Amino acid sequence: IHAPAAALMRLWGEPSVWIGRLPSAVAGLAGALAAYALGLALVGRRAALLGAVGLLGMPGYAVLAREALPDMALCASILLSCVGLTLAMRRDGVRSVLALAFAGACAGVGVLAKGPYGLLFPLFFALLAPVGRSDWRRPRSGWLVFAAGALAAVSVWAVPVYLRDHGGYL
Repeated sequence: IHAPAAALMRLWGEPSVWIGRLPSAVAGLAGALAAYALGLALVGRRAALLGAVGLLGMPGYAVLAREALPDMALCASILLSCVGLTLAMRRDGVRSVLALAFAGACAGVGVLAKGPYGLLFPLFFALLAPVGRSDWRRPRSGWLVFAAGALAAVSVWAVPVYLRDHGGYL
C-alpha cells in the first residue's frame, strides 16, 4: 500500500496526507464492489446491494479505509481474488483461465500486503463455495494458472528488491 502512495506523491510533487491515504480508500471502495459482485453470484442482487452498502457502513471498515494501512489492500485483494475464482468456477474456456490468473494475481497482492492470508482465504473459498452448487466446478489444472498469477504479482515486488540488495532484505 505504501508503494502506490509513494508513486502518487511523486506525481503530485510533494508529500500529502490525503495522497498517502488515497490507495487505502480506493482499496476500500474496490472491496465493497467486490463484495457486491460476490453477493450477486452467491445470493442475489438485493442481498448483494445490502451487503456492499452494509460493508461500507461498518465502522471498522470505514476507519481502515481512511488510514494508510495494508489491511484494506489485503481485504480488497482477498475479495477480488474470490470474485475471480467465482468467475472461473462458473465458466469454461479462455475466460476461466483469465479469471484464474486474475484471482491468483489478486491473491499475490494480498500476500504482499499481509502475508499468507492473501492465499489462504481464496483457497478456502474455492474449496467451500461450490458445495451445493451443481453448476460450479472447482479448478483442477487451473491451479497452475492461479499459482502463476500469484507468483507474477509477488515477483513484481520481489525481483526489484532482490536486484537492489541481492536478497539482503528478503
